[in-house]
Amino acid sequence: MEQDVSEGHMRVYYCYYFITRFISAALSAALTGLFALAGAFSGGVTGGLAGRVSGSGVLRGAGLGALAGAVLSVEVLEASRAYWSQSATSNSSMADFMEELLRGRFAEERFPPELLTAYHWQVSVSALHPIEVLDLNHEVAYRGLSKDSLSRLPCHQISHETKMFQNTCCTICLQDIEVGETVRCLPHCQHPFHQTCVDTWLARHGSCPICRRHV
Repeated sequence: MEQDVSEGHMRVYYCYYFITRFISAALSAALTGLFALAGAFSGGVTGGLAGRVSGSGVLRGAGLGALAGAVLSVEVLEASRAYWSQSATSNSSMADFMEELLRGRFAEERFPPELLTAYHWQVSVSALHPIEVLDLNHEVAYRGLSKDSLSRLPCHQISHETKMFQNTCCTICLQDIEVGETVRCLPHCQHPFHQTCVDTWLARHGSCPICRRHV
């Protein structure tokens, strides 16, 4: 009799555990979606205005701005979660963290003006909430590749013949890869990027920006 009661309690406990985990995951996904939509909307508006001013086109600016806004909003949400899971404190602000994150995700010298404007506008908004993202050593945590590991990754220069058969866009800076530029293809997934773009990313993250596969 006591064994049956104990088994019943265990079933109730596991049922409650899985239900709470499911609800937590659903709420997390919904919150991430809301952040992405809000960021895409605000980034699209800002990017469209910047595109109109710079002459690159309202639609192009709005599209790139929406992309930057969605990415930034999700990153801010993830950074906030990381903060609440840490007990350490420091003077490093969210704005500083996001600036470093931008340099890892995008090469600023290739950054379209409308996308850069949209990003910096959203960073200024996030700076109003000084959430700190730190590891246990009071530093922003990056888990990237060493310079020696980066130097061993294959790279090649785009020729006219290669360009004829393969028109590739670097998904980090969102710019076409042109003849004469150096491309690095990641060994496992074969995703191509500008060498300077992906090296900056890999120095901080150590995984493919597209599929997140470890390099």
